[in-house]
Parts: sequence; C-alpha cells; structure tokens
Amino acid sequence: MRVWGVPLLCVAIGCASSVEAPVDAGIAAGPTSSTQIARACLLAVGCAAAPVGSLGACVQSMTRRALAPNPTGEDVWDRLLECAARPVARAGCGAFVDCATRGHPAAYCAAHPGDSCDGAFAVHCGEPGAPATARDCATIPGATCASRRAPLTGTYCRSSQCSPTCAGDVAVVSCAGAPDQPAERCTAGTSCVISPTGGHIWGACLPPGPACAAWGARCEGSVLVRCYGVFETVLLRETRSDCARLGWQCVAGVPGGATCVPPPYACALDAPPACEGDTLVACAAGSDPRFDCRALGFSRCVPASKYRPAFCEP
Repeated sequence: MRVWGVPLLCVAIGCASSVEAPVDAGIAAGPTSSTQIARACLLAVGCAAAPVGSLGACVQSMTRRALAPNPTGEDVWDRLLECAARPVARAGCGAFVDCATRGHPAAYCAAHPGDSCDGAFAVHCGEPGAPATARDCATIPGATCASRRAPLTGTYCRSSQCSPTCAGDVAVVSCAGAPDQPAERCTAGTSCVISPTGGHIWGACLPPGPACAAWGARCEGSVLVRCYGVFETVLLRETRSDCARLGWQCVAGVPGGATCVPPPYACALDAPPACEGDTLVACAAGSDPRFDCRALGFSRCVPASKYRPAFCEP
C-alpha cells in the first residue's frame, strides 16, 4: 500500500523515466564525508562484511545513498557507516562483521540459507559463504519479524496494527485491507507526517524544509535543489544537497530535472587495487584515489594474493 513505493524503488535501482525521490535525509541529519565513506567501504571489502562488490562500486553506491537516501527503511550502507564509526571497527574484522550483520555472520547463513526470522531480526542470506544483512524490527513501534509465503517469499517487519498512519514520528504503518502489513522506520533527518490524499489518510516520511510548488529538481551551482511530496502533489518539501561535498557534480537536463553524478571517470572501476607501502591505490567514484590505510585507522595494506585483491587490514 506504500503510495511512494515507485519513487523509492527508482532511488535504489535508478529509473530513467521517473523522478528520483529527492529526500536528503543523510545530509539533513549530518553530512557524510568522503572519508567516512572510504573507511566504511574499506572495512566492508577488507572484512567481507557485506555484499558490496568492489571498493569502487561500494564507494559509488554509498555516495549516492548519502546524497539521496530513501525516506524509510534500513539499508546495508547505513549500517556499514554506523559500524565503521564505532569502536568495534578498531577491534578487527570479527567485531565489525558482527556489528554490520547484527550478529549474523557467514556461519549463521550456512545454517539458515535464504530468509529467516531470528527473534526480532528479519535476516536475509544471499551468496553462499557470505554474511547476512539483518533488520531489527524492534526499532519500529509495534513491529515483529514475519515470513512471507509464496509467491512473495522472504521476511519483513510486520505491523501489529492495520492503519495507514504514523506510529509516533518514527515509523509508517501501511495497510491494504489485510491484518498484517509491513512497517517501516523513517530514516534520520525525516519524520512521519500524516497526509490527507484523495479523501484518505496516509503516513509518509518527509524531510524538514520549506514548502515547494511542483515535484522536480534543479541545479544551483553544485547544489541540487529538489521538491518531493506524497503522490507528487501533497506536502511538497524542498531539499538541498551540495553534490560537491562528496566530490560529485550537479547536472541539469536529465529525467526529473537534475541529479548528482560522479565526476568523469579517470580510471576503470574494475581495475584491481594495489598496495604502495601502506597506501591502497584503487579506483573509486571515477577517480584514482590513494587510501592511506594507517591514516584511516587500519594496520597496513595487504598486497593482492591468489585468493583476494589488495586491501586495508583492520
């Protein structure tokens, strides 16, 4: 019943014909720096803590997430940033993987392949030998973990109430005539707002900001200015993101009006990383950055071997 489901999907996978959902929760709550992103991705790749792909792919995805995160739900990038900032990141890979997966490493997935509920956690296990991603349903008021049956198999956070409304200011509870429907927590920088639309009452996660007139986006120099609302007409809010803050550019004349894009590629994202002393040289976000492993809190740069590419060792 999520009336904003299509725009959110476009943020996650990129829709050429749709307007990108312009909610800048990450920027509003406290800008994520390129150093934070680099450290989180170096930990994720070095510790095999999450299915993030190569270092370059991780940096690009996390940068895009920081500039335009989803209004609701949790995601692997949020968790990696949070765990990378905690002291556990300095305690080695075991503690970091435990934090990133909420206690569901590869051993859990070996015993529980696919999707499962582990108490209040909705757990997803993907590739064999990889750790899980887990969502804590206990952070959403009135929600528990539930398993979907075929054809929509999987686990999700289920609401104990059936009304399209807000649970306080932290979660949206959706209902489409069934007794149990997904509940989602608003991300940092947004709050749940009750919105009347077409004679119905909906709950939606919206960012703070001034009212605006029409859904769309434009560039003001390097700043992406976007207008977002429910059903593209109700409770429209303006958000502003400085693309340059994370080394990206604002480009107009694209579907939706404008968006943040990475700089022109100076290297191939699939180029293998290499060590120069304790500096990891790896292509990420379209440039050829040099990651000083020690300066970022790692112990050293480990050269490539037969089994894995070069990486910064915690």
